[in-house]
Order: sequence, then C-alpha cells, then structure tokens
Amino acid sequence: MDRRRKKPNRGKAASQRRSETAGAGGTRADGVRIGELGVESASALGTGRRKSAPRNEAQPAAKVDLDARDVRVWPLAVIFGVQALLLAIFYAFAGSGAPASRIEAFDALALPGGDSRIAVRVDQDVPPLLGVRSDAVEVTLWSVDGGDAAPNGRWDLGTLAATTSRNGTAIFEFPAPMDLGLHALRARVRVGDSEPLESPLGLWVVPSDRPLVLTTIRHTLWSPLAFEADGDADVPRARPAASDVLGRLAADHTIVYIEFLPRRELPWIREWLRENGFPAGPVLFVEDFDPREHRSRAPRLVALVGTRLQPHWKHLARAFGSDDEETRAFAELGIPTIHIGTSRPPSENPRGVVSAQSWTAVDDIIGG
Repeated sequence: MDRRRKKPNRGKAASQRRSETAGAGGTRADGVRIGELGVESASALGTGRRKSAPRNEAQPAAKVDLDARDVRVWPLAVIFGVQALLLAIFYAFAGSGAPASRIEAFDALALPGGDSRIAVRVDQDVPPLLGVRSDAVEVTLWSVDGGDAAPNGRWDLGTLAATTSRNGTAIFEFPAPMDLGLHALRARVRVGDSEPLESPLGLWVVPSDRPLVLTTIRHTLWSPLAFEADGDADVPRARPAASDVLGRLAADHTIVYIEFLPRRELPWIREWLRENGFPAGPVLFVEDFDPREHRSRAPRLVALVGTRLQPHWKHLARAFGSDDEETRAFAELGIPTIHIGTSRPPSENPRGVVSAQSWTAVDDIIGG
C-alpha cells in the first residue's frame, strides 16, 4: 500500500472556487457580492496580494485628461478664427478699394498695305482669391489726328469694334494704310456703368527696306541709380547723351523701343520718352515676361524680334541693351549689339557684342 500522501492541487482548487463564485454571482462572508466589486483583491480570496483599483473608479481620471486637452485646443481655435476674420475684412476692404478698370492699347508696326494687328487690353487689379473681371466687353478703335507726329495727315480708319476674350484682350486686324509714318489711333471701352475709358496708340507703317534700331528702355536709357523728384513720385533720370545718339540715328532709321515692364506701365513710359527728348517710335512689350525669372528675358526677346520684326524688316541695323540676357539675345539674332553701362574688354563679351560705359562712347563705336 502506497503510504505517500497525495498533495492537493491548491491552484486548481482556487481557480474552481473563483469560477464558481463569479459564475453564480456569489457573496463573500461579509455579505458583499463579488460581482459588484469588479476586480477583487487577492487578500479577499486568500492569496495575500494587494487589492487593485475598481474599474469604475478609473473613469473620472480619463475624463479629466480629455477636458485638459480641450482646454489646450480652444485657444488655438480662437486664434485661427480671429486671423480668418481679419483676413476676410482685409480682402473686403481691398476689393472695395481696387482700382477701376483700365484700358491699355499697344503700338504696332506694319508694312504699307500689309496686315496690321492691334491689341487692346481691358484690365483690373484685384486682390488674390477675389477673381478678375471676366465679362466680355466691346472695344472700339478709330483713327485720330496725329498732329506733328503724323506728317502724312490723318488716315480714316472708320470705327472698328471687337469683343474682349477671356484674358481681357481685344484683337483688331485690318489692312494697313499705304502712307508711311505714324498713324494715331484711339481705343475706347465702357465697363458696366462707369465712364468710358480711352487710350492712345500708334500704328507705324514702315517700308521693308528701312533699317530699324532696337533698344530696351530700363537701365539702357535711364540710369539704374539716378532718380529725380516728380511731385510725390521719383522718376528715373535719363542717361546723358542717350536721346542725342538715338535722335541722330532716327534721321535714317526707325527707333523701336522694347520693354519688359508690366504692360500697365505703357502710358507712363510713353510720357517719359517724350519728356526726355527721345525720338518718336513704337513701344513694344515682351509678352508673358515674369520679372521673377531673370533668364526668361532672352527667349522671349528672341521670340518677339524673330516673329514680329525679322520676317518683315530685313535690316535690323543695331541693338542696345544693358543686361547680358538682352545683349546675348540680340547677338544670337545676328544684330550688332552694344552693351550700355560696362567697359568689359572684347574678349569677355559674347560674339557680336561691344561694351560702352556710357552713351557718349557710343558715337566712337558707331562712327557718328
């Protein structure tokens, strides 16, 4: 007979007791139901372990954490809301104070009796996100007396009408007159109930065998650092001798001015050229020029000269510029070019480019 005593399985017995009491929703000796206690302490079950916190007592702590998070987020929401309100107020005032619509008519060149193309733009500056005026409007174009600038008198164009496209530009195409020289035109538009807006422009009829002289305006004709007061504004001062040199060339050349400034500067540029004694000539603007992209000058200048001038006027006698991109573009087109404002040796200039520190030195270069 085996005298060894069989050891009881205490763990199994305890497990059975816990499952029985939990399944039956039993009570302890002190009358408290075990199911109501949540997680019982091990000491109540005779295991000698500490009692853990009931689950229903942990909920207030979680709620406190959530409230604290809401308190941290709330000031940010207020700040963003105030900023959005201030931004809306700014755009509202900016939109109400936006300048009225303006009309910009651009000069053009044409061969005698050839096709001429006139562009007139109706534009308005408005704050971003408020959009632009996109309604199509009718623009009218007619010829006017040119005074002393039109030695052949007035050419009667009649009155033409065209409707602006989505970008606000109206295009007029018609046969150019046979009379050579400047023909003064005027464009008009009425936007909504506002007063009619008008802008002058010139159609230059030039024979194909007349040589052209091309020059950019900014920094080439005016000094980049010299300004003079004009009322409440400062205007650039013309480079010494620039108007004199171009005036002498204008005796047997047509002077063509080329500019990269935004088109809204056109009326101001015309007035500046006239007041500083520069010879009359068309002012052409480079299209789609982005002043933030300096290297966009050369390809756009090549496109303008290569498509609008070279196919019709074979003798582009000379070009003037004050920027490496400009002078390089002229030279690539095969035009003898003078870089104004630098005295670099010939070895440092691109092929076809000569440097001149000032317009006074230009006479020595061209033999004037």
